[in-house]
Amino acid sequence: MVPLFYFLGLGMSNAVGTSKFVITFISFVSMVNYLRSGKVNYRVGLVALATMIPSSYVGACLSGLLNSSILKFIVGSFIMIYSLRLLSTYIRKKVGKEGEGNDYGTNLSLSTLLKCAFVGLIAGFIAGITGTAGGSVNMPLYTTVLGMPIHNAVATSFFTIFPTAVIATTQHILHGEVIYDVAIPFVTGSLVGASIGSRLAVKMKPQTLRLIIGCVLLITSVKMLLP
Repeated sequence: MVPLFYFLGLGMSNAVGTSKFVITFISFVSMVNYLRSGKVNYRVGLVALATMIPSSYVGACLSGLLNSSILKFIVGSFIMIYSLRLLSTYIRKKVGKEGEGNDYGTNLSLSTLLKCAFVGLIAGFIAGITGTAGGSVNMPLYTTVLGMPIHNAVATSFFTIFPTAVIATTQHILHGEVIYDVAIPFVTGSLVGASIGSRLAVKMKPQTLRLIIGCVLLITSVKMLLP
C-alpha cells in the first residue's frame, strides 16, 4: 500500500503514515476472519507480539527522521525480499524439495520461544519504520525461521498485525503524517476487499497463494527501486 500512495503523489513519510492508518482497519477485519478459520497459532502470535509492539513503536518514531529516498529503498528492498522468498518456496515445492512445515500445535520449546521473539522484534521494527503491515516480514520469517505452513503463517501474521498497527498509527497521527482525505476513502473500500480476500485466502491452495502474492509484490518492489 505504501507504493500505491507514493505513486499517487504523497511524500514518502505521508505514504508510510497513511498506509499504516488504512492497514489498521484492514488488519482488524482480516484478523477476525482468520480467527474464525482456526488457523491462528496463538502461542506463536502472543510471544511475537511481546517484542513486536515495542519495536513497532520505535520504528514508527524513527520513520519521520529518515531521508525519503532511504525510506523508499528500505520499503522496496523488503518487499522484494518477501516476494522472492515466496516465489522460491513455490519453485521448491513444485520440485518436491520442501515439506509442509510445522504448525506448532504443541507446547513451544525454549529455542522456539526465542525464535518467535526474534521474529516479532524484527517484523515490528520494519513494519513501524516502513509503514507496511508487518506481514511482508513476519510471514516469511514464520515460514523460514519457524517452518510454519503458509496458511498458518498468514493467519498468525494477521493476528499480530492489528495490535502493532494501532501502536504505529498512533505515532504517525501524532507526527501529522496521515493524509485523511486519501486514507478514509481507501479504508471504506478496503474493508470490503479485506473481508472477501481473507476468506478466499483461507480456501486457496498454498501454492496458488504463494504464486499470486509473490508475482504482484515483485513487480511492485521493482517499480519502487527503479529511479
